This record gives sequence, structure tokens and C-alpha cells, in this order.
Amino acid sequence: MSVLEIREYPDPVLKKPARKLKPGDVENLPELIGDMIETMDDAPGVGLVQFAVYNVTTEPVFLTVDFQRPTGLSYERDDIRDRWGETARSTVNLDCGRVVIDATTTEPNYSLPGCNDVRKAGVAGSGGVAGSASGSISAGSASFTVRVFEESGPAGELTPCLTCAVTSMPGAPPGYERVVVQLPARPAPNPVAQLPRKLWVHGAIRTVAVFRPQNEAPPFADIAFQDGTVVAGKVQATETGCTNYRAPLTFQGNWFCIRQSTQSRYRGLTRARLTASGQDLQLRVFTSLDGVSLPVDSMGGVAHPAYFSQFSRTWGQVIFSFGAQPVWNTTEVLPPIL
Repeated sequence: MSVLEIREYPDPVLKKPARKLKPGDVENLPELIGDMIETMDDAPGVGLVQFAVYNVTTEPVFLTVDFQRPTGLSYERDDIRDRWGETARSTVNLDCGRVVIDATTTEPNYSLPGCNDVRKAGVAGSGGVAGSASGSISAGSASFTVRVFEESGPAGELTPCLTCAVTSMPGAPPGYERVVVQLPARPAPNPVAQLPRKLWVHGAIRTVAVFRPQNEAPPFADIAFQDGTVVAGKVQATETGCTNYRAPLTFQGNWFCIRQSTQSRYRGLTRARLTASGQDLQLRVFTSLDGVSLPVDSMGGVAHPAYFSQFSRTWGQVIFSFGAQPVWNTTEVLPPIL
């Protein structure tokens, strides 16, 4: 057995069609399955659960998912505040004049518009203040949502479903939380678009207050920096000015700003880890045409025998084993300080 490499989106290999199986490939199948199981166990984290749903009708279908609230959740969090990073830049040729320092030295006139120096490298405190926290999460403080992706094209590409509205709804059995998502209809029949729409539904945990960077109040967003890194957090302040100057060739010459930059002071999450003590997460999955009417079962659903299908032989019950492993584990790379 061996651990395989895990390819993550947007790795180009994920968009390539698989080659056809050869007779000899089947002989290696048991070894491949063993390697995949070992790779899954070795991976630093897993999603909650995902499953495919087909809509064969020409009208929207509502998918209802009842998430069992897990117990025994714990968290670890590392974060940063008051750190500076570059969030925008542009090439300019701005005359910044000159200020005479002594008989041989001049510098830009930083008081001119756009000529102020916003470089933060080496400035005391520009690297921010680090923090950390850890502890347990009560079962009621973690809420759930679903994210829906549609599979299409010969390579089975997944694209976010922008029209799949997700709503939290009352009516879940005790110890569960109900989420309803509207799945889009199949296009009107024609020679091209008669196949059912295949949608992948991903369960996710959201709104866990303990992961807020240094207990900052929401809202939060992904902060994109010019070096390509992205940090989840909140911008606290911004300064726009110059980071690169062109020195004059003569003592009488002027300085020019050749690159302007927006520097953002932010607080953000640098590491997060969510762990569940070994347990099973149970989901109840139903479909309907109104998002409300559900089948009768032992957990108290409402009678509506017509427009729903069983996800499995146990009234749509899906069981996902957490095991003693992280449910979510991530580390953010911070951008450089300019």
C-alpha cells in the first residue's frame, strides 16, 4: 500500500478525460483501491459529505437536507491583526519634485498628491500581531449549508450553480438542522438538451464564530493581494501612495514615482482546524416540488406521497463517519510586506 498524490482544483489534470481501461488494468484494481483508502486516511482533512442529484424534470425541484448536529467538535485557530499587505498597484510616471536635504542629497516631495511613501517593509509593527485560540464547539453554534455544482461537458467539469438558492428552514427533527436548496429544471426538450441535469451537492459547516480572526465582528471576505495570495479576513485601513521612485540624474532634477500602490492593514485567519471526536454524521435527504412537503417516516416527516424520491432504502438517510480526524484543516500563506 502507498499514499497517492492528491490533485486539487485547478490542477489541469482534473479537466483531462481519463484513458480507456485496458485488460491488465483490472488486475491492479484491488491494489489501487487499497492505495486510495490509505490516501484518504492520511489526508489532513475531508469535506462533510457530497452526493450527486439528477433533475430529469422540466421544472425546479427542491432538495431538503436534514443535518444531524455533531457533538464533540473542537477547534484550533491562528490569526493575525494589524498586518500590512499590497492589495493594488499601478505603473505611473508622476512628478514628485524634490526637497533638498543637504548640499549633495535630495528626496521626493512626499507632500505632493500621490507622492507619499507607503512602503511598510522595516516599519515597526507592520508585520502585525499574532494570536491563537482553541477549545470546544457546542453543537448548536455550528450551522450548516450546502454548495451546489453542476457537472457538464465531456470532461465532467464542475461549475458553481449560481441559481441554486439555499435557505435554512424550520421543521427538522430534534438534534437536526434543515437546509432546502432549489435545483434548476432541465431545459425544455430539444435535440441537444434532453439529458437530466447532474448536480453535486456538498455539505458544509458555516458561521462558526470561534474562527473569526481575533474575535472580529463580521462580515469577512477573501482579501486578494498582489502577489497572488488570498487571506480570509477583514481590511482595517488602507493607504494609497508610492512604493517605487526614480531618482534624478542630476542634483537639480526631480524625483518621479513610477509605481503607486494601495497598502491594506488587515486582520485575517492564518490557520484553522476543526476536529470531531469519532462519530457518525447522519443526513436525511428528500426531494419535493415545494420544499416543504416531506414523506412520513419514523422521525416525523409530513405526509406527501407524490413528489419525492428515496435517496436510499432508509428514507434518504446518509451516514458519513468522521473518525478521529480533522474535518477541516487549512493554513493560509501571508503576503510579503512591501
